[in-house]
Amino acid sequence: GSHGVWSLDDYCFLPFLWGSAQLEGHRHIKPKSIHSPDVLEGYGSQYMYLASVAFVRSVKFGGAFAEHSPMLSMCACRRPISCSMPATFSRMRRIVSVAAMNLL
Repeated sequence: GSHGVWSLDDYCFLPFLWGSAQLEGHRHIKPKSIHSPDVLEGYGSQYMYLASVAFVRSVKFGGAFAEHSPMLSMCACRRPISCSMPATFSRMRRIVSVAAMNLL
């Protein structure tokens, strides 16, 4: 199905895991940058995470990003009420790792 466990069954999760590590500590690109087509186009060839998001956006259309890729959208923009930390690539890596373990 197209909306499996953690909404990760439509594409491989490793590029997101490795790509978020690649961007950790970047001065300008933040998790919420995935919502900017200019960032995806301008930096997608340099950063695995952005290339992966750009691919998802190219094959999933006809709805808002948050609707067809809720996990990616949530990781990029929201923070749980119990978490006082803003969305970071380090936090995203932890979330994707947990999701990956649930798929095994």
